[in-house]
Amino acid sequence: MPVADALLKLLRCPQTHAPLVNRADWLISTDAASRFAYPVKDGVPLLLKAEAMQLQPQVWQTMMQS
Repeated sequence: MPVADALLKLLRCPQTHAPLVNRADWLISTDAASRFAYPVKDGVPLLLKAEAMQLQPQVWQTMMQS
C-alpha cells in the first residue's frame, strides 16, 4: 500500500534527511551516496535504521528512473 502524497512530502530519510520517493512497498532515499530503502507495511512507513536496506547503485538508479 503506497504512502499518501501529502505524508510523503513531509517525510525524510532519518539518516540523511534526503527526500523520499515511493516505489511499490518501499520508500527510497533520493541521496545517491547512501541509497537507503525503507519498507512500507500496511501503509505505515518503517523509517528505522534497523529496517533500512542499502541498495546497490544500479538498483537505486533504476528505482529513481521509474
